[in-house]
Formats: sequence, C-alpha cells, structure tokens
Amino acid sequence: MNYGWGILYYFDIETGWVEYHWKNWTDLVWIIADAEDKCVGHCGLYKIDFRNGTAEIAMRIAPEGLRSKVLGAGLSWEMLNYAFQRMNLRRISAVFLETNVRTAQIAKKIGFIHEGTDREAEYRYGVYVNVIRMALLKSEWKPELLK
Repeated sequence: MNYGWGILYYFDIETGWVEYHWKNWTDLVWIIADAEDKCVGHCGLYKIDFRNGTAEIAMRIAPEGLRSKVLGAGLSWEMLNYAFQRMNLRRISAVFLETNVRTAQIAKKIGFIHEGTDREAEYRYGVYVNVIRMALLKSEWKPELLK
C-alpha cells in the first residue's frame, strides 16, 4: 500500500502514470473519483504473477482532505477481496515508507504481517528512509475485520 509516496505529483504526471499501468498486463488499476466524478487518486494490484499467485497492493489519494483511515481501509478491503476471491491470488504484499504511519496502521488492522525492513532504501527530501515490507496470505484473510 504505497499511500502517499512522499513525492509531489501533479495531475498530468498522475494521469500519465495511470495510463501507463492500464497498458501493463501485470497491473490492475482503479481510478478513485470524488462526488463530482473528478479523479483524486488511484489504487491497484501491481506486479501480478498468476503462476505464483502473488501481487503487490498500492494506493495514492492526492487531496489531503479525502485521505482517511476509513477510505484507505475500505479501498484496501475491496482490492484484497477482489484479489483473493475473484483472481484467486494467494499472497498480497505491501511496500511503503516507514514514515507513512497511516499505511502501517491500515495494513496491521487488515492483518498484514511485517516481513522485513529495507534499511535506508529510499532517498526522500534529503534523507534516506527505511522501506517496510508486509504481506497477507489468502489463508490469513479475514474480510469481516473491515465490513
């Protein structure tokens, strides 16, 4: 769940990024729209590997006012349910910056297990930061936790 990667994205860049991933057969991207049907972000399953039954989950919600644990958890629930029930994947991983406390809280609430920390793996705003790796297996998925 790469919520808010920590780099300022502009709408044109965001749109190009989404269009690129729509063309990539290993990615499944959904657009997040507000009440006026304006694009405010995206979420998706990336690096889908049907042979191994794996994918990586990620999300970006741009306007600060729309970000919330409820929205993030709800979208995560929908993506995980789709991945496990409709796509029959068996393992979903989440990779995010250690400074992203909101993502860590949501991932833990959903049932993701911490698998490791890549120390000083990303350079952001003049400092190196740790990257957290978590995963959830289909056998561990408890959809009732969020519904």
